[in-house]
Amino acid sequence: MIAMWVFDELSYDAFHENANRIYRVERNIFFQGQTFFVPVTGAIYGPTIMNDYPEVENMGRINPYTLSVEGSDKNSFSEQIHFVDTSFLQIFTYPLKQGDPKTALAEPRSLILSDVAAKRFFGDDDPINKILRVDWDGELIPYKITGVLEELPENKHFHFEILASFSTLEDEFSQEKLNTWLSNYLYTYILLSDGVDKTKVEDKLDGLVESTIMPAYEAFSNSDDSTKTDSSMHLLLRNVTDIHLKSGLMWDIDVQGDINTVYIFSVIALMILPEKVFR
Repeated sequence: MIAMWVFDELSYDAFHENANRIYRVERNIFFQGQTFFVPVTGAIYGPTIMNDYPEVENMGRINPYTLSVEGSDKNSFSEQIHFVDTSFLQIFTYPLKQGDPKTALAEPRSLILSDVAAKRFFGDDDPINKILRVDWDGELIPYKITGVLEELPENKHFHFEILASFSTLEDEFSQEKLNTWLSNYLYTYILLSDGVDKTKVEDKLDGLVESTIMPAYEAFSNSDDSTKTDSSMHLLLRNVTDIHLKSGLMWDIDVQGDINTVYIFSVIALMILPEKVFR
């Protein structure tokens, strides 16, 4: 049993077809005397990196929200909805059993449900093109079901049952919120092209930090020259298969594991094995 648990922990996110090329953008920030190592960014990071660095094949953002969702029977459930870009289903391997992965998240207020969520809201009825109402700032907004996922694997670094189109947030958020470098509210993932060395991309990202991101922080704080030299940021890329066991960051997208715990239980399993063999 211990060995099975260890193998499961080590297998997180390995099922993605492009797992070796999927990275999360994380930030190591030293600002105004404090150090922050965080996995969150603002909305502008992903599109800018995608547009400015040819080594990046695709990008996708994930913004989780806990919202009240009302079904056709008028019953409401508190649900975590992950707002994601249309590229989500191209970067990650989550097949649909209903709907078109290329268009299901294209329109604002579109929803893709897990098979579990589809049964919870609609039973045995076909959920495609049906409506769920989502409470947004006190107003019930209709969202259309455009897809249903195949059964989801458990060994993924964040769990979800409802995906919503990121274009919904682009309708709801101000341009200032969407375009500021100072925000910390979503998770940015990139898909590197085949054969690209992620450390070389990290080195190149220092240029974006120096030319654009740190000046935005410094302008916000109205800091003088001495404070500017004491402030720094590095954008780091963490492979998707390392997030569950090797990140250990505050504000992570979900509760993660710990590689040291896996090492401890691996040793225990190796100690128990000879006893069973010689009994």
